[in-house]
Amino acid sequence: MKIQSFFTLLLVCAFALLSVYPADAIIYGKRADDEATIPWKDGIDHWDVGPGAQAEVKGDLLELHSQGNTGLFFNHPDVNPAELTDYELEVSARKIGDDSKYFHLFTRTVVPTKDFYFVEVSYNSNTISMYEFRDGGAHEITPGGNAGRPKRPDSKDTAGGEHYVLKFSAEGNILKYSVDGRLSIVVQNNKWAKGPPGIGGRGGQVNYYWVRVDSLPEQGLQNIPSTDKQLSVDSKGKLTTTWGKLKRGF
Repeated sequence: MKIQSFFTLLLVCAFALLSVYPADAIIYGKRADDEATIPWKDGIDHWDVGPGAQAEVKGDLLELHSQGNTGLFFNHPDVNPAELTDYELEVSARKIGDDSKYFHLFTRTVVPTKDFYFVEVSYNSNTISMYEFRDGGAHEITPGGNAGRPKRPDSKDTAGGEHYVLKFSAEGNILKYSVDGRLSIVVQNNKWAKGPPGIGGRGGQVNYYWVRVDSLPEQGLQNIPSTDKQLSVDSKGKLTTTWGKLKRGF
């Protein structure tokens, strides 16, 4: 009897924990046949549309047209996006047509088009770069500036257009950006601490197959020193600064 009561208590505690700590990742679109995802039509209506952006769901795809540094910004009924601090945004995206020159991802968006961080894959300069926007003005924070930008890798797309899997993460004051699984930029910056992630571009059309937002319940991991030091990544994707000296990575 005591054993049954003990296991009953364990089950109650487990369900209580599940209610407090939901699944880390929310996935929109269609990522894999055996993976639970939220269809675009059921989830994207909660997202906030930035100025100059238009989105349309077509089957398993989300088509996004944007003018200026804008796009769609994460929102969810169970989360206050303005209070989000630490998370990871990952997307599977393809640019459509020669008029589309950029892939953009946003993080810690305080005010769309004005105050935020964003990363860019550019087909004009054929580089990857990261920026801090303040009151609508761009301040490049790519380690080494313009001259230090990593080269845009060739797309592995075989289905027409140009496709990448892009990942932009924020933890404490560390921002990381990866292209097709390759770590491209790591930056330490203190300007923006809160705000939701977003997807978008700067003109043209980008199609999204899926969008994944991770670690939403894990907030407040602000234990990396705030020094505004910029960490660079060499051509082989390795940190040129000793990463092990930092208290934690992700």
